[in-house]
Amino acid sequence: MEPLLRVENLTVFFGKECNHCLKTTGPKMETNRCRACGTIVACQDVSFDLFEGESLGIVGESGSGKSTLINVLHFKTPAKGSMFIRSEFLPSSLKAFLSNHRDGYWSKNLLSISPYHKKRLREAIMGIVYQQPSLGLRMEVSAGGNIIERLLDAGWRHVGLMRTKASELLNKTEVPPERMDEPPRVFSGGMQQRVQIAKALVHTPLLLLLDEVTTGLDLSVQARVLDLIRNLKNEFGFSMLVVSHDLNVVKILCERTIVMRYGRIVEAGLTDQVFADPIHPYTQLLVASRL
Repeated sequence: MEPLLRVENLTVFFGKECNHCLKTTGPKMETNRCRACGTIVACQDVSFDLFEGESLGIVGESGSGKSTLINVLHFKTPAKGSMFIRSEFLPSSLKAFLSNHRDGYWSKNLLSISPYHKKRLREAIMGIVYQQPSLGLRMEVSAGGNIIERLLDAGWRHVGLMRTKASELLNKTEVPPERMDEPPRVFSGGMQQRVQIAKALVHTPLLLLLDEVTTGLDLSVQARVLDLIRNLKNEFGFSMLVVSHDLNVVKILCERTIVMRYGRIVEAGLTDQVFADPIHPYTQLLVASRL
C-alpha cells in the first residue's frame, strides 16, 4: 500500500545558519540552539509517510519541533527537504501544474512550488485547527461568517446556499446553528474549537492538521471534542496529523506515533507499541510521566 503523503529530510533553521548548527544540536546535545551562531534547528531530517485515512500522532515537549512541522506542511513555514502527495489526489484544476510528469505517480516537490499554487493546494485539500482559536478564526466575525469566507474564496456567491452550508457544518460540529450569527469571542473555548473544526471541513479536506486542539480545555470538554473528531473522521474519511504533548490524546486518535525531541525523530511506530514498550529513553520518560 503506497502512502498518500511522503515527507523526506525536512529541515528548518530559524537563524543565519552555520557549519556547526547540525553538529552542536539535537537530542544528544540536549539543545536545538546552535552554540556557535545561535540558530534554532527546529527540524532536522524529518521523514515519514502518511497513509490514506490514517491518523499519525506527533508527540514531544515544547520546543521539539512539532508545531513547526505542522506549519511546514501547511505551507506557512519555509523548509528544506521534500513533500509529495500521490498525483491521483491532486485537485483536477492543479494536476497540470503539480504533477511530476517524469513520474506520474507522485506530485512535484510541494515545498518548491510557487506561493500561488501552495495557497490553492492548501485551500483545496487541507484543513487546520490551532491550539489558539484566534489563529484560525476571526474573533469579531460571526461563526457563520468565518465559514462563509472560505466558501467565498472557493467561488461561492449565493448567500442562501452559503448560509445553509455554514449551518450544516456547525450542526455537524455540535455548534447550535441558531448561534451562527454570533462572533466566536463570546463562545467558550470548546465551542471555539468546534467552529474551527467546522471551518476546516468546508472543502472536505484530504488532510486535517490538528495542533494541540485540546490544550487548555476542561477534561470533560476535551473528551467531547476528541469524540467529535473521531466521529467526523469516520464520516469524512480524511487523514490526520495530530500534534500534542498529551499522550492520551494521541492514544485515542492515532494508529501510529512519531516522537520528536530537539527537532529530530527519536522513535516511531504503532501507537500501542510505542506507548506499551518504548525503546528510546526519552519516550520512556514521556510514558512514565503519564502514568
